[in-house]
Amino acid sequence: MVRAPGRRRVRRLLLEAAPRERLTPADDERHERAERRLAELDYNEVPIGVGDGHEGWPAHAPYDKLYLTCAVRSVPDPLVEHCVDGGLLLVPIGVTNQRLILHTTRDGQIVDSLDCGPVRFVPMQGPYA
Repeated sequence: MVRAPGRRRVRRLLLEAAPRERLTPADDERHERAERRLAELDYNEVPIGVGDGHEGWPAHAPYDKLYLTCAVRSVPDPLVEHCVDGGLLLVPIGVTNQRLILHTTRDGQIVDSLDCGPVRFVPMQGPYA
Protein backbone atom coordinates (compact mmCIF):
# COMPACT_ATOMS: atom_id res chain seq x y z
CA MET A 1 0.00 0.00 0.00
CA VAL A 2 1.23 3.49 -0.77
CA ARG A 3 -0.33 6.34 1.15
CA ALA A 4 -1.10 9.37 -1.09
CA PRO A 5 1.55 9.34 -3.81
CA GLY A 6 2.72 12.83 -4.69
CA ARG A 7 4.33 14.12 -7.85
CA ARG A 8 3.61 12.49 -11.19
CA ARG A 9 7.04 10.94 -11.77
CA VAL A 10 7.09 9.46 -8.28
CA ARG A 11 3.56 8.19 -8.76
CA ARG A 12 4.50 6.45 -12.04
CA LEU A 13 7.57 4.90 -10.45
CA LEU A 14 5.57 3.61 -7.50
CA LEU A 15 2.86 2.23 -9.75
CA GLU A 16 5.44 0.31 -11.74
CA ALA A 17 7.28 -0.90 -8.65
CA ALA A 18 4.29 -1.73 -6.46
CA PRO A 19 1.01 -1.66 -8.38
CA ARG A 20 -1.12 -3.28 -5.69
CA GLU A 21 -3.22 -0.43 -4.29
CA ARG A 22 -3.38 3.20 -3.28
CA LEU A 23 -5.04 5.15 -0.48
CA THR A 24 -5.84 8.75 -1.38
CA PRO A 25 -6.57 11.61 1.04
CA ALA A 26 -9.97 11.67 2.70
CA ASP A 27 -11.33 14.09 0.14
CA ASP A 28 -13.72 13.11 -2.67
CA GLU A 29 -12.31 15.67 -5.11
CA ARG A 30 -8.76 14.35 -4.76
CA HIS A 31 -10.03 10.80 -4.98
CA GLU A 32 -11.79 11.53 -8.27
CA ARG A 33 -8.66 13.25 -9.64
CA ALA A 34 -6.56 10.23 -8.66
CA GLU A 35 -8.98 7.86 -10.40
CA ARG A 36 -8.95 9.96 -13.58
CA ARG A 37 -5.16 10.26 -13.56
CA LEU A 38 -4.63 6.53 -13.05
CA ALA A 39 -7.04 5.82 -15.93
CA GLU A 40 -5.10 8.27 -18.15
CA LEU A 41 -1.91 6.38 -17.28
CA ASP A 42 -3.68 3.10 -18.12
CA TYR A 43 -3.61 1.75 -14.56
CA ASN A 44 -7.23 0.63 -14.52
CA GLU A 45 -6.75 -2.33 -12.20
CA VAL A 46 -5.29 -0.40 -9.24
CA PRO A 47 -7.81 -0.25 -6.38
CA ILE A 48 -8.12 3.21 -4.82
CA GLY A 49 -9.58 3.92 -1.41
CA VAL A 50 -10.45 7.13 0.37
CA GLY A 51 -9.06 7.62 3.85
CA ASP A 52 -6.68 9.65 5.95
CA GLY A 53 -4.07 6.91 6.21
CA HIS A 54 -3.99 6.65 10.01
CA GLU A 55 -5.90 3.40 10.05
CA GLY A 56 -4.36 2.03 6.86
CA TRP A 57 -6.58 -0.15 4.69
CA PRO A 58 -7.47 -3.17 6.87
CA ALA A 59 -9.60 -4.84 4.19
CA HIS A 60 -6.48 -5.29 2.04
CA ALA A 61 -4.05 -6.21 4.83
CA PRO A 62 -1.64 -7.83 5.45
CA TYR A 63 1.10 -6.06 3.51
CA ASP A 64 4.70 -7.05 2.96
CA LYS A 65 5.61 -3.40 2.25
CA LEU A 66 4.09 -0.04 3.17
CA TYR A 67 5.36 3.39 2.11
CA LEU A 68 4.04 6.66 3.49
CA THR A 69 4.54 9.77 1.40
CA CYS A 70 3.68 12.13 4.23
CA ALA A 71 5.59 12.72 7.44
CA VAL A 72 4.40 11.56 10.86
CA ARG A 73 5.64 12.22 14.39
CA SER A 74 5.41 8.48 15.09
CA VAL A 75 4.42 5.46 13.04
CA PRO A 76 0.65 4.82 13.26
CA ASP A 77 0.18 1.57 15.20
CA PRO A 78 -2.44 0.20 12.77
CA LEU A 79 0.05 0.39 9.90
CA VAL A 80 2.60 -1.67 11.83
CA GLU A 81 -0.11 -4.18 12.73
CA HIS A 82 -1.05 -4.50 9.02
CA CYS A 83 2.45 -5.70 8.07
CA VAL A 84 3.34 -9.37 7.74
CA ASP A 85 6.18 -10.77 9.83
CA GLY A 86 9.35 -9.45 8.22
CA GLY A 87 7.34 -6.69 6.55
CA LEU A 88 8.95 -3.39 5.61
CA LEU A 89 7.53 0.02 6.47
CA LEU A 90 9.21 3.09 4.92
CA VAL A 91 8.16 6.23 6.77
CA PRO A 92 9.29 9.87 6.90
CA ILE A 93 9.46 10.72 10.62
CA GLY A 94 9.56 14.19 12.11
CA VAL A 95 8.19 17.69 11.79
CA THR A 96 11.05 20.09 11.12
CA ASN A 97 14.00 17.72 10.90
CA GLN A 98 12.60 14.72 9.06
CA ARG A 99 14.36 11.39 8.51
CA LEU A 100 13.28 8.56 6.22
CA ILE A 101 13.22 5.41 8.34
CA LEU A 102 12.92 1.84 7.08
CA HIS A 103 11.30 -0.34 9.75
CA THR A 104 11.11 -4.12 9.84
CA THR A 105 8.08 -5.59 11.61
CA ARG A 106 7.38 -8.81 13.46
CA ASP A 107 4.34 -9.82 15.51
CA GLY A 108 2.71 -6.42 14.93
CA GLN A 109 5.71 -4.50 16.28
CA ILE A 110 8.74 -2.69 14.89
CA VAL A 111 11.80 -4.87 15.54
CA ASP A 112 14.48 -3.07 13.53
CA SER A 113 14.97 0.39 12.03
CA LEU A 114 17.38 1.82 9.49
CA ASP A 115 17.85 5.58 9.08
CA CYS A 116 17.94 6.30 5.33
CA GLY A 117 18.79 9.98 5.75
CA PRO A 118 17.19 13.42 5.79
CA VAL A 119 14.05 14.08 3.74
CA ARG A 120 11.27 16.66 3.41
CA PHE A 121 7.62 15.56 3.14
CA VAL A 122 4.30 17.24 3.80
CA PRO A 123 2.89 16.29 7.21
CA MET A 124 0.12 13.73 7.64
CA GLN A 125 -3.01 15.35 9.00
CA GLY A 126 -4.63 14.17 12.22
CA PRO A 127 -3.39 12.41 15.35
CA TYR A 128 -0.01 11.27 13.98
CA ALA A 129 0.87 14.67 12.41
